[in-house]
Amino acid sequence: MAKDRKRGIGTTVARRSYRDIDTQFYRGYDANFLYNKAIALRYATQHANKFKEDLESSMELDTPIGQWYFSSLSAELHFTEMHQFETFFSLLVAVFQNYSHWVYLTGYENQEMKNAITSFIKGDISAVTNGICDNDRAFIQSGLYCDGSPGDDEDARVTWDKNLDNAVRLIRRMAQRFIDADDYMAYKHGLRVLPISSTIELSLAGTNEQLDRPVFTATSAHAIQFLRLKDIGEGGKTIHSVHRHFDPDDSFTYIGVMRNMLRTIQTTRLAKLTGTETQLVTVTQFSELDEDDFNNVGAQDFVLSLTT
Repeated sequence: MAKDRKRGIGTTVARRSYRDIDTQFYRGYDANFLYNKAIALRYATQHANKFKEDLESSMELDTPIGQWYFSSLSAELHFTEMHQFETFFSLLVAVFQNYSHWVYLTGYENQEMKNAITSFIKGDISAVTNGICDNDRAFIQSGLYCDGSPGDDEDARVTWDKNLDNAVRLIRRMAQRFIDADDYMAYKHGLRVLPISSTIELSLAGTNEQLDRPVFTATSAHAIQFLRLKDIGEGGKTIHSVHRHFDPDDSFTYIGVMRNMLRTIQTTRLAKLTGTETQLVTVTQFSELDEDDFNNVGAQDFVLSLTT
């Protein structure tokens, strides 16, 4: 019986090694799990009228389907992005633990993962990897590509280094979105969020007549209202009502990017575990990443060798 004292996890390994446990895990892992959900949500919201007709004709519903229904589906897509990032980052760092990846994913605590994500954003790679890596490129090389290499060709190496740097920037941007998403915690613990449409108006300071004439108006069909409790020096928690806009198209794009990264992690780690690391495997790389438009993320196939 092997036991992790920090978490109190007992794992029987008399007949099965950690290698066997993780081989089973990666063979059965579904990198599309949350992506499949995102596809369904995106289809329903982009084809609202058809989806409504199909649903109402095939099911007996207690209440009619209105705009509120599709607002909640759009919000669910936004929260799926946050769920996807948490699952992605935990798998990314599982390789830096000294025991089974599957056991680690089962036992890590929420604050532990949030601390690791925050350390990554700050560039403290040693803290994220338990001292195994000390820079961004090494972290992505090990975590995402299982120490795979594109070979000794100079041009390939230059492209590969650019790929590593772009992957870091992309993951760091997704990490910041996750840390900033306190609405996700409101959603996750008690469903304390309200899908709403939101309008903001700006007016000139001056007479009442001027105040009645907004100079800028913006309306969003995709927004969430939730409460934030924060100590601002008043001797207690101050309650803020927050209206947060989100873009479901952005969420779907990021979910797709993480799905590609998860498939790469699964492919490379399974090759290592099964002793086929000398074979060439096809992975996703980001050497042509367009940072100005994530709908055009340059995710391409790249062949690398996992020879140690």
